[in-house]
Amino acid sequence: MSNAKTAAKTDAQNNEAGIAEKSDVQNNEARTAEKADTANNGAGAAVKADMTKKEKEYEIAMLRKNSMKLFGVTTSTFDGAMSRQTEPISITAAKELIEKWKKGDAH
Repeated sequence: MSNAKTAAKTDAQNNEAGIAEKSDVQNNEARTAEKADTANNGAGAAVKADMTKKEKEYEIAMLRKNSMKLFGVTTSTFDGAMSRQTEPISITAAKELIEKWKKGDAH
């Protein structure tokens, strides 16, 4: 295999690993925000943390490729839920769209 193909394959594998690990990172961030909120006895700290952090967004194709790992849905369910989504989207927002679509509330 050529060096270029090997490098491309490694990049793709790293991207997939990064997406799969994203759920763990999101859970840790949520716990950190909750701890900050509790420590300050108010919602102000958690809201401020949410406003300064923007969740990473991914191309639809990358999320689709990993739809079973990330969302527990087949690619056909993912396609239905994302049918009107054209821009990159965060994992959290994609999950919300999928859940709404499964309930018949999407779009």
